[in-house]
Amino acid sequence: MPPAFALTYGIAKPEDVSGMTELPAPPIAQTLGFWLVEVGDGQCAFEGDTGSHLLNPLGGVHGG
Repeated sequence: MPPAFALTYGIAKPEDVSGMTELPAPPIAQTLGFWLVEVGDGQCAFEGDTGSHLLNPLGGVHGG
């Protein structure tokens, strides 16, 4: 299920980051349908939507 809040996608320029309280989600997150849900010391967690947009030409999902 997508997050209950609207995400902003984009690229943060290094000179703009110091004054930002929130960074935009990377454009690849919109393409793949995932979002950040938790951040901790040395770890983070993402959630995402599954679907045919994740399939390669042979109908499989690549994992790494």
